[in-house]
Amino acid sequence: MSYDVVDADLQADRQTLLDFWKAHHATPLDRKFSWIYQANPYGSARVVLLIHRQTERCVGTTALFPRTVYLGDRPLNAAVVGDLLLAPEHRTLGPAIMLQKAAVARVGEGGFDLAYTFPNKAAEPVIKRAGYTRVGTIHRFVRVLRSEPILRRRGWPGPLAAGAGAVADLGLRLVQPRQRDPARDGFRVEPLHEFGAEFEIVWRARRTTFGVTPDHSGVYMDWKFFHDPDARHEALALRYAETDALRACAVYTWEHDSIAVRDLVPGPDPMTCKSLVRALYRFARLNRATSLLMQCLDGSPLADELRRCGFSRARPDRNAYVHVASGIGADARTIIDPAQWLLMKSDEDT
Repeated sequence: MSYDVVDADLQADRQTLLDFWKAHHATPLDRKFSWIYQANPYGSARVVLLIHRQTERCVGTTALFPRTVYLGDRPLNAAVVGDLLLAPEHRTLGPAIMLQKAAVARVGEGGFDLAYTFPNKAAEPVIKRAGYTRVGTIHRFVRVLRSEPILRRRGWPGPLAAGAGAVADLGLRLVQPRQRDPARDGFRVEPLHEFGAEFEIVWRARRTTFGVTPDHSGVYMDWKFFHDPDARHEALALRYAETDALRACAVYTWEHDSIAVRDLVPGPDPMTCKSLVRALYRFARLNRATSLLMQCLDGSPLADELRRCGFSRARPDRNAYVHVASGIGADARTIIDPAQWLLMKSDEDT
């Protein structure tokens, strides 16, 4: 079989894309198309179609979602490559590699300095063949707060789960480090309803403390978390109690009876990151969450801080890969170093 790779027009080819996803994916694209493909604050997605020559039908697609990434204080034009989908009869190595190589080619042609992606296990051989370099693994970190609900989900009878859960919780309190109340360090925690000017001050100070940081400006955070058509997110602010100054924030959502932290923006002072994690721990306990979950790049400073705060590394999620355009030069070594990145689960699709 032979194929052509073409760029999609998001207006003219919208229905083709929606129909293709509806036919070949468990989750239709309709609800998120306008939000993630067209309303991205960094620009519309660049979508690549794989056309089967014999039938002239679309049999595959992938997308490049624009995102600013900071190398120190230097902004780079980046693309998050995702939404790779092939019709079942064309899910072979050749068509998949054609699509991914086309995406890589558009990194240089489209003015992007780099692209990064988070393939599933089946797609990793394709990503490697297309020229990406593995940066590291996004791992799931968990701190269990209440054992009884977990035991019940695993089939333990109620009274037995209650008794064993109480014993397990006592053991956790003995072995896990105690979490100091952030109030003792002069902080207070409250809901954050907008990512306004005070948030921008925190973000601008923070972005210079990592080598490589995807943009977390207020415009991005508002679009990403408060306009998501499929998920409800909430934000917490960490403030100095005496001055009311914002020092850090976190975005979270509920996953069943656990709190999943989707993003963190701590201030440049290392104490704010520690205090923010402690505040999240106390918030989760007060709200009777079963556990507190975070997903971030293993080997990064954030992963190290989570371990110090008593989080356990659970199952790996996905590997992160990056392709750097030739014009980056010596900075490519920094970009492929996991210790330089602030990268979380929420960075996967945009």
